[in-house]
Amino acid sequence: MRHAIVPAALVAFAMSAQATVFSGTIDGNRVSILLPDTTGEVFTFSLHESETPLSFFLPDLDLRLLTGRRTEDRVEVVEWSAADRITAHITAEIMVPTRDGRILGPELRGKGIHLVHDSQSLQAPEALSAPVMQRLHDAVRAARWNDAMFSAKLACALDDRECGWTRALPALQAARVPAAEAYEPWKSLVLERAGRWHDALKASRELCEQWSRIGCLFHADLATRPKVNAREVYRFTCHQRQVRCDGRWGASEIALIDAAWMRDEAGVERLLRGNVNVNAGGDDLLPTALQTAAMHGSLSIVKQLVERGADVRAAPPTAWLSPLFYAIDERNEELALYLLSRGAPIHMKRDEQYGDENLLVEATGARMRRVVHAMLELGESPDWWGVPAGSALTIAVDNGDLAIARDLIAHGARPDYELKFSEGSPIDHARRTGQTQMLQLLLAARKGRS
Repeated sequence: MRHAIVPAALVAFAMSAQATVFSGTIDGNRVSILLPDTTGEVFTFSLHESETPLSFFLPDLDLRLLTGRRTEDRVEVVEWSAADRITAHITAEIMVPTRDGRILGPELRGKGIHLVHDSQSLQAPEALSAPVMQRLHDAVRAARWNDAMFSAKLACALDDRECGWTRALPALQAARVPAAEAYEPWKSLVLERAGRWHDALKASRELCEQWSRIGCLFHADLATRPKVNAREVYRFTCHQRQVRCDGRWGASEIALIDAAWMRDEAGVERLLRGNVNVNAGGDDLLPTALQTAAMHGSLSIVKQLVERGADVRAAPPTAWLSPLFYAIDERNEELALYLLSRGAPIHMKRDEQYGDENLLVEATGARMRRVVHAMLELGESPDWWGVPAGSALTIAVDNGDLAIARDLIAHGARPDYELKFSEGSPIDHARRTGQTQMLQLLLAARKGRS
């Protein structure tokens, strides 16, 4: 029933089939590293855990470059945080421990090093590489070529597609056109240098449309050129990759969304004292401040925003869900009840593809009894729509939740209601799971309806 939200602060690695993520500690610091599964050169990266909340728009991820070699189960690598700064020499052995005769996942052990196989790795290359591509862009623009090359190597370690930067940068530094390649994210920069602004705009836009962050960054750079509609450029780059959203919505508005994301109550309060559109965002990939606050279950920030005019009834775009959904997803009963009291719709229509949010089912699945009761008292139909697993009553039965089941029945839920994929009615579920008291309740309710 839970829908995953994957902010930049929570991502893992885009991992190939020939590599393994290890997570644990190195000299007391929480670190995750990606290592190849076979003997050979190591050219990869590490991610050090942040102790502070990370920005929604450009998280300052502590990513570092790893170079060295793996020889069978022995790993010897150097960790770099910049082109001329070594932060660690890592020498360790890959071991496969056993317990009670069972083979466990591999571990990486050495002096001050203990990392274990991370089986929860996710594919999120864009979120991980975003700050690296930003640093590469900034270094190229400022002609800091050593910094640019280091960022290019790190980008290559994250995503093979970006390895061309390591070949193109020497030519760009020498004011030459890099050799042709199948993927040329620097093409708009070359055209810009030649004074071909229209072609540069077209090339960077096409690259940005391919979800390339650096393409969007180069496109946004051209917004100030003569006869260019800057607002349209920023609207496009914000829509595609959350680049220069301040040009689309305003600096204070973006700061407010970010402060709400990072649970910065003082920052939200300070920004709300100024002239700020509290309902900014809410389209495509950009949530509103109210949505980000609800994602993190921050009742105090949600109250601040609502009291300043944040619209709890605004329909979210397809990329995001309603504040009430996030409150339920976070199991935050007080926040959900507050939003309901301020008029948050139980049915927030999104679009034809994704359909409506079934918040009664979500609240039932989360065992949020007061929220379920509040929705029913507001007139929510207990059998409305359902999900493939069945109605809210079916979910209550599967949870063994007599209190919610009684409340749903008292408000008209049908004990014999079933859907195509629900594997029977609530009565069938109670009988199959051997819930005697629940079955008696449902049978009595069915008899009362006849």
